[in-house]
Amino acid sequence: CGAGVDSTAIAVLICQGKLPKPRYAWIVDVGYEPRTTWSYVADVLQPKLAEVGVTLHILKTLDYTQNDLVRDGHATIPAYRKKEDGSIQKFHTHCSNGWKARVAERWLRQQGAIAIEQWVGISSEERKRIRTSEKAWVRLRYPLVDLGMTRNDCIYLIGQAGWPLPERTSCYLCPHRTIGDWRRLADRNPEDFERAVQADKVIRIAQPGVFLHSSGKPLDIAVIS
Repeated sequence: CGAGVDSTAIAVLICQGKLPKPRYAWIVDVGYEPRTTWSYVADVLQPKLAEVGVTLHILKTLDYTQNDLVRDGHATIPAYRKKEDGSIQKFHTHCSNGWKARVAERWLRQQGAIAIEQWVGISSEERKRIRTSEKAWVRLRYPLVDLGMTRNDCIYLIGQAGWPLPERTSCYLCPHRTIGDWRRLADRNPEDFERAVQADKVIRIAQPGVFLHSSGKPLDIAVIS
């Protein structure tokens, strides 16, 4: 569970009996989620799922591995580097696999899982993201795609069920955020935005010329100006 629109729609379908109850349900706390994510988990997802006998476990990345933003002098997240010629280079994304996927796999093994069917929350217009698991013991299933549900269908389902719509759930410092995402974070969640500003500075102390914002400017200047 990512606590966004797609995984929340799956939770609604479980609660409505339109999808079977999973044996395990989890969300990974990597340590950089916005406060709104955990409010939604505690106030909506966990109690709603508990009503039908499903426990939504919170797995902490730090219980299994490190989540340092900088390691050996290099950023560990897909930040942007401003090159000498002024062009912008984007780093590869490794954090999701290391901080989420591997944590979940280790936890599942601890539960005694030998072979699993893992549900992935992507809507039908994202079919191009469908993939086959590289792990022999994991089979991936895409329930929203199977049901032909678009993102708009998911939003409608959540509203019809009487559940509040979740806010965007990406990490507050995620470089994948669009310009609009950064501005909304600054306007709606200034505390999380300030945490991102400080993280932006920490990364640049270790690796000069690296930024969270795609413009290649310090976050507070790029967003506020």
